[in-house]
Amino acid sequence: MIKIKLVLFVVIISVSTLFSQNKKYVGLNVAGSNGLFGISFDSRFKENSKFGYNLGISYGFEKNSGGSHWYFTPVKAYYPEDGRMCNYFSIPMNVHYLFGKEKHFLETALGLSFFVTDYNFKNDNRIGYFSFARIAYRYESISKPLLFSIGIDAPFRTPGSGLGYSLSLSPSITIGYKL
Repeated sequence: MIKIKLVLFVVIISVSTLFSQNKKYVGLNVAGSNGLFGISFDSRFKENSKFGYNLGISYGFEKNSGGSHWYFTPVKAYYPEDGRMCNYFSIPMNVHYLFGKEKHFLETALGLSFFVTDYNFKNDNRIGYFSFARIAYRYESISKPLLFSIGIDAPFRTPGSGLGYSLSLSPSITIGYKL
């Protein structure tokens, strides 16, 4: 219930700021806390603020094929049976601060990602969440409506998530368009 309330709260804030005068971007995210790929909405809290937030929806998967275990998710939450693939859908969100001037920034962020998988084995929970930290180089074009970011997302264990998953550093790339 708390998870649902938190997600609704973030969605309401996102929709209300969509109509404000702040810098807003829609982006395509590859890897990182998004899994394989995702789409996100990025905005600043105030017009000239360096504080902002990001809210998205993403997809990833895990596949076990013989001796190989492939996963395109930020966390290895489950270990699929041989020959089986499980899909991963998530809602990553973060709060970030940008260090820098004009168009070149160091982006630092802390976030939370809720996820659901279609994997169910021995009554494992298919719904979970994890926290992550992000550090990235971010370029915001002044003359064109373009955003580019490349960095590292680092998922970490979150109290109360109840998951015993593997964590790893995840490189990430974002290309965005200014609204």
